[in-house]
Amino acid sequence: MALQLEELVAGIDKERVLVLRDYVSTCGQRQRKVDRAIQQLDALTGSDLLDLDSVARVIGFATGEDFHEQSASPRGYRMLAHIPRLPETIMDRLVVTFGSLQRLLCANLEDLQAVEGVGESRVRSVRDGLSRLAESGVLDRHV
Repeated sequence: MALQLEELVAGIDKERVLVLRDYVSTCGQRQRKVDRAIQQLDALTGSDLLDLDSVARVIGFATGEDFHEQSASPRGYRMLAHIPRLPETIMDRLVVTFGSLQRLLCANLEDLQAVEGVGESRVRSVRDGLSRLAESGVLDRHV
């Protein structure tokens, strides 16, 4: 059983970090908050992981009566991670500039090129990469 579990979770650490970067509260020191969220998620029991309030608290969402009415949208880290040769610093700048995957997808070439470190060739690779992901259906699962 332990071997099967290892096979099932092999390689998901990077994806877990990207999911958390997409959704963890945005108020400063994001990487520290992501690291803390990982530790707290690891400490949750199986039943706690099934409780939406527990997981939401770890990620940084306010819980309460209207908790289930809150919306959350991805920032775009998981999608940008699928684009070959895109440095993490550029990924961070794109996400900080546009704030959400939706706004990143709607950005035109000039908007993308206005981001520091994003030149003409990188703009094309980001646009082409996001277009390929949209065509392959990967984007639909993450929006």
